[in-house]
Amino acid sequence: MTEKMFRTLEKLQRIDSRLRRAQRGRRSDRGEIARLMGIKNGIRERLSRLSIPLTPA
Repeated sequence: MTEKMFRTLEKLQRIDSRLRRAQRGRRSDRGEIARLMGIKNGIRERLSRLSIPLTPA
């Protein structure tokens, strides 16, 4: 695992915990939840690009 992939996984874990906290709250802010979900999806996309091996053209 590369250093970049490791740091990206750490970011994903932090965002995921913030998202779970926001969803559990009594006064959950739908805007904040949507924003965090967008960030989480972007990080997942970056991880998938990092894990795909590059093939020579």
